[in-house]
Amino acid sequence: TVKKLIIGWRNDSSDGAQPPACIDNISITEILCSRPTALAVPVATITTNTAEVTWTAGGSETDWTLQYKLSSDSWTNATEVTNVTSGYQITGLNPSSSYDVRVKSVCTAGVDESVWTDAVNFRTQCGAVSAFPWTEGFESAWTVTTLPGNATAPDCWINVNNGYSSSY
Repeated sequence: TVKKLIIGWRNDSSDGAQPPACIDNISITEILCSRPTALAVPVATITTNTAEVTWTAGGSETDWTLQYKLSSDSWTNATEVTNVTSGYQITGLNPSSSYDVRVKSVCTAGVDESVWTDAVNFRTQCGAVSAFPWTEGFESAWTVTTLPGNATAPDCWINVNNGYSSSY
């Protein structure tokens, strides 16, 4: 298959001087290792501190690398698990926290690996209050809630307002 590599350069004069451009040492590598498909974290497998990750092999590979992180972190801070041979249960998660997970196929370690899948987001279940006295100040962000609530509420809270509204 023939592919075209197009490189564009534009000087917009916004900096006064027109900086020169130089492109050198371009390397194009064909990736033969197929990336996994159908990455998922089934809701039924999510607890306060664990989640089961599933995917489908993209080809004949039998080894994968998995990364997961808090959604607020960058991928450079992700936890990486290597030599995964099937679905994987992530443990040690924080309650009521949002996480991202992604997987790549490993056909030959360090030599032939797929690109990462698109990340899948999941949220761990709410934890029980176990330390007293306990206070909730309701300063955290309010999000759209799901049934049985019918109005926005902080995570792990249900807001049922029975159609009443008020302004302060």
